[in-house]
Amino acid sequence: MIRPGLLSGTLLLVVSMGCADVDAQETANYLGETLSQAEARLQWWREARFGIFVTWGPVSLLGEEIGWSRGGARPGQGGTGTVPVDTYDQLYRRFNPSLFSAQEWTDAFHAAGARYVIYLTKHHDGFNMYDTRLSGYKITSPDCPFGRDVAGELAEACRKAGLKLTLYYSLGDWFHPDYYTDRHDRFMDYLNGQIEELCTRYGEVYGFWFDLWFPKFTGEDAQRMANTIHRLQPRALLNDRFGMPGDYDTPEQRVGLFQNTRPWESCITLGTQWSWKPDDKLKSFDECIRLLVQCAGGDGNLALNVNPMPDGRIEPRQLERLREMGVWLAAHGESIYGTHGGPYMPGDYGACTCKDNRVFVHLLDTPPGRIVLPPLPKSIRRVSLLTGGQAEAVQTDESVVLAIPEEHRHSPDTIAVFELAGAAADITPIRTASGSAAFARPASASGWQRGRGENLDWNERQNSPAMAFDGDPQTAWNASDGDTTGWLAVDLGDEQRIDEAVFFEPVPGRIGDFDVERKVDGRWVALYSGHGLGMQAVIRFAPVAVREIRINVRNASGPPAIAEWMLTGPDRPARKRPEVAPAWVKAGASNVRGNLRDHGPDKAFGGGQYVAMLGKEPVWVDIDFGKDRRLDLVTVNTSYGENVEHYEVKHWEDGHWRTLCKGTGPLAPTAVFSFEPSFIRQLQFIFESSQSKLFNIWNVEFRDADPGKSNN
Repeated sequence: MIRPGLLSGTLLLVVSMGCADVDAQETANYLGETLSQAEARLQWWREARFGIFVTWGPVSLLGEEIGWSRGGARPGQGGTGTVPVDTYDQLYRRFNPSLFSAQEWTDAFHAAGARYVIYLTKHHDGFNMYDTRLSGYKITSPDCPFGRDVAGELAEACRKAGLKLTLYYSLGDWFHPDYYTDRHDRFMDYLNGQIEELCTRYGEVYGFWFDLWFPKFTGEDAQRMANTIHRLQPRALLNDRFGMPGDYDTPEQRVGLFQNTRPWESCITLGTQWSWKPDDKLKSFDECIRLLVQCAGGDGNLALNVNPMPDGRIEPRQLERLREMGVWLAAHGESIYGTHGGPYMPGDYGACTCKDNRVFVHLLDTPPGRIVLPPLPKSIRRVSLLTGGQAEAVQTDESVVLAIPEEHRHSPDTIAVFELAGAAADITPIRTASGSAAFARPASASGWQRGRGENLDWNERQNSPAMAFDGDPQTAWNASDGDTTGWLAVDLGDEQRIDEAVFFEPVPGRIGDFDVERKVDGRWVALYSGHGLGMQAVIRFAPVAVREIRINVRNASGPPAIAEWMLTGPDRPARKRPEVAPAWVKAGASNVRGNLRDHGPDKAFGGGQYVAMLGKEPVWVDIDFGKDRRLDLVTVNTSYGENVEHYEVKHWEDGHWRTLCKGTGPLAPTAVFSFEPSFIRQLQFIFESSQSKLFNIWNVEFRDADPGKSNN
């Protein structure tokens, strides 16, 4: 947590056979509990769905990010911040949040509809936001003008407000002299001593939210700490960031994928950073409700971060956003609290939750007209709108068609309620349409791998062209064995305006030269020609009427394969489209960490960030401008430049990638790559590391070699 762009969790889509928890098997977890015992500890947390994260410290005086803005060494991590270490480490001497009121905080959190609070006791910077007896670097130090134990006051206020308290604690400590040294045993004595303090001085603690695991922190260290916590706080939940799986996963700054076999919680900032920043851009009310609904619909929780100001108050703008969320939850909370995700999995329609025999279909800004959902295996007895108004549903063996008059639509969320003839919890999760014009449309191909053995028909279907249009990135069209060329086509049924094609390649880098073509008067005409797709490639072009479209692979290093091919256009309003199209026609990458839609390579060039995992193979990301541009300089922003050991910038010329510049890491937060002026259509960045580490880039800018021109 608490780093710009840090992501956790896996890319795997994990789905059980039912909307509710799978039957607990009597096997021991990391605490020696049976799964049924572990589920008993988790029950309140699963039902809560919404918590408040509080990130605060002396760095709020500067408005910079907590921990990561600190200069000086980051043992085992690399890199450094922009605030001189001597300045950062002395901020506590000026920290006097005299307007802090724990009751005002908890009143706001309770009014927001939150059910629990995660309070930061120590971040990676080593400053203790509680009254520890093991360090003088703390908020109750005689050198800190405030001198009050915020943790103690907040714990008491949480109890009075009925909010369950979880304590954030960073295992890493860049201030402590024994951290990441050969004095590890002594450092562990310090950590374990602080954990015992936190377990014994603040009443019941409902969880520990660990962060910044480091390699010297062994499995034995983790087990000892977990055992200590559960000896002193038997009901406490532990997250997944201390070298053990713990009780739940913690995807960061993104909504987790649908996963109902293991609990998860998305931690997301209300603004753009974890600690307070003056005039920060906050998420709108609509954005906050979407996040909450999408988390619940994926069977997870939302921990929304607020960051108090240096004077101890929560900023009025943030308080107003919390108040708005509370008003919404007071009216619609039955569709969030105590629900499971599903049976419809999240999609472009929105998300779905269920409880008992009721299914809550959350329609998040869906376009006007009927909403067509996949069929349900149980009869719908009654349809209503939790948000007010009337709705009708027509249920057949092929679909559920939901009709809601425009005057009964509500932004950001119209909630339809299906009352079923039986429990919703035991329905197998149902995948919904992806929003692609090509979803489930008739597909054809030059060939595909044929089945073998007893399951010949099943195996053959698994490789067929239909697999590229089924909304599932875990299935794929696989060309015939031995093929190094091939084509994949789809028929949209009637002409539709298309301006974007998104490809997911299951074997990144296998496909070489290719054309995207549409059929005009019986012949194939190229819309786009390029080289390489990668794990994800986004291709944009001027809107064009299309009925039949194909990708024609002219060469590949093995049988071409496409996991998913999505087609969208300006007449499909369910998709959030940028107001101004970036100055590129294709962006591709070798791998993507996290949500493909939110962190794909296109995000590096406007509107977000591309996130990947360095390690076994080089990470590459490329961009195609659609025409030659004469460039001599590129700048790249990254939060993880210290993880890069080698880099290279290339461009595609005469059928080969040619090097423009290369060098060794680490990269600066804003890395500048300069080279001789060159005419470039397709540009590629390559980043390498010998270790498995996160990497991200955003706001990539290009300088035209001609004076007076600059584009991004």
